[in-house]
Amino acid sequence: MYEFSQLPSPVQQTTRFLHESGEPAWLVGGATRDILLGRPVKDFDFVIAGDGLHWARRIARYRDERN
Repeated sequence: MYEFSQLPSPVQQTTRFLHESGEPAWLVGGATRDILLGRPVKDFDFVIAGDGLHWARRIARYRDERN
């Protein structure tokens, strides 16, 4: 089982932000496969319902405010 606390800090921040915003989002791609297979995860990809550029800007601002 992969625990939330095992995710890198930027991924935790992004996940929290998306959850708090109420925007549907999913972790996809190689990260999902690697987690299921118990492999080290090299990168994380999200799919977000809505305008991807809009959310990329919002996530960047959110993360900048916390660093």
